[in-house]
Amino acid sequence: MLESEPEIYYPSFGEEGSHPADEARMRAILLTLEELGDSEQVENITQEWEHFKLILVDSPDGEYEYCYPNEILRQLAKQVIKVWEKVGLVPYHKQPDSKDNLPFLMRKAWQKFHDNPIEYTKWETKTVTELQSVLLKDTNY
Repeated sequence: MLESEPEIYYPSFGEEGSHPADEARMRAILLTLEELGDSEQVENITQEWEHFKLILVDSPDGEYEYCYPNEILRQLAKQVIKVWEKVGLVPYHKQPDSKDNLPFLMRKAWQKFHDNPIEYTKWETKTVTELQSVLLKDTNY
């Protein structure tokens, strides 16, 4: 998460925040992936998320579940997918595997980072250089 509240269950009922609670946003992401049929990613992310939650002292209050019920988050996920399809966006997992496709490169970067974090910066530097040459080949930069 690039920016987060100190508590993953904030805001809850009667509280205000600039975004929904981090925990609810994560559930929305996982439900969207589930709707897309990406059970492997759901399992991997859920495992990491549950591990992350174990190191926190935060817990939901008694009314938290009323603020972010799963069924509403699932409906949100379905609506997001419908909008993607309507405007012609290609889901991340259906992106073509090419060196000039940013969604593919982002997915590959994430995988490379987790597979071998020590060698990641070498791969990243090489890949960015290759991408720059592809993107700038028809320009005067």
